[in-house]
Amino acid sequence: MGRTVIVIGGGAAGLMAAISASRSGAEVTLLEKNERLGKKLSQTGNGRGNYTNILLLGKEYRCNDPAFPSDIVRFFPPEKAISFFRELGVIPKFRGTYVYPASEQASCLTEALEEELRRLGVRIISKANVLSASPRSDNNGSRQGFLIHTNKGDFCGDAVILSTGGMAHPETGSDGGGYRLAACFKHTIVQPVPALTSLQCGGRYYKEMAGARAEASICLEVDGSMAASDRGELQFTDYGISGIPAFQVSRFASRGLQIGKDVKVHISFLPDWENCRGRLRDELKKRKSLLKDRPAKNFLMGFVNSHIAFALMQLAGIRMDKASGKLNDAELSKLAGLLTDLTDNVISVNPFSKSQCTAGGVSTREIIPGRMESKLKKNLFFAGEIVDVDGICGGYNLHFAWASGMIAGKAAACPSFSAKVTAQVP
Repeated sequence: MGRTVIVIGGGAAGLMAAISASRSGAEVTLLEKNERLGKKLSQTGNGRGNYTNILLLGKEYRCNDPAFPSDIVRFFPPEKAISFFRELGVIPKFRGTYVYPASEQASCLTEALEEELRRLGVRIISKANVLSASPRSDNNGSRQGFLIHTNKGDFCGDAVILSTGGMAHPETGSDGGGYRLAACFKHTIVQPVPALTSLQCGGRYYKEMAGARAEASICLEVDGSMAASDRGELQFTDYGISGIPAFQVSRFASRGLQIGKDVKVHISFLPDWENCRGRLRDELKKRKSLLKDRPAKNFLMGFVNSHIAFALMQLAGIRMDKASGKLNDAELSKLAGLLTDLTDNVISVNPFSKSQCTAGGVSTREIIPGRMESKLKKNLFFAGEIVDVDGICGGYNLHFAWASGMIAGKAAACPSFSAKVTAQVP
């Protein structure tokens, strides 16, 4: 008789775990709190479904044990994810290293996975709120497992996979409930904080820059030390900065603020000039000569976005009606500094409701990576965002969901299984 496996959470990781367990011979029940499966998955990548990335070095993930996610994704590299979905009918479309369904519809990923679940005969229970999870054994104690108590009744299984997600986009069902279940089995929960989200800053000049976009580099400083940096298209809002570069460093800002540290962001609007301020001042002096009869409000026209230029001129204390030819060396030096290093305090990050993923979760130090099994409770497994692993933008978080779900499903169905790395990530 095959093992019975209960998967709690029907998001990306849970869908993969259920398929993996069923293909490995288990009788699988999938409990999902929403009316439909994959609610968050169907929205991913702005609805276009960036489901993996062919450039995966294993260094795109952050957690307390950097080797942990690397081991997981090496077992299930991008080419395996692409092949897996191709077999379900999803044709890949490549945008650089990013991989999308050819239809550019994230919902087709959910539909393909759900169709496979039904083909395999997985029992799907929707609108199932898990109220408690506890160990159980049969009458003679020879077979141990779990009792899952829900509003739809009680379910018993030899193994349980927790794939309830983190806390990002709680309206999709990711409300942290899985952490409470994990804590019932004495697991350590690394404090969840928002990741891949925008930064709220203290400066008063963002209203002038709101809506502007700029190719820029940013560095995040936490208590005087550089914690992270990135470069790309930065977007300005009336409260601070957004866009991929801000997203990439946001988890470090979240963590720093959560433990009471001072967090600052350094923005360079001219990344290629950062180490050449003397040359930049010379360039500004040339502009001063060329544009001498124009008002200072037009001095940076064509150099940076006009909304950004206006804010920087104000910060430099330059009167807008002043002739460009009358700008002095101190003002030019001030402008050069602001163009290459606009520094501001980060006072908060956007909340979970506006974040793409969660940093924090079940400690990886308490999980066997080759099985995604708890070190504290036999036959308890984890997959996806509930684990203290978060990736950068570009399909990496979904890829971790696929890889961890694949391993957890196989291990839950087969006690002897342990993932072996068959190939190094290129």
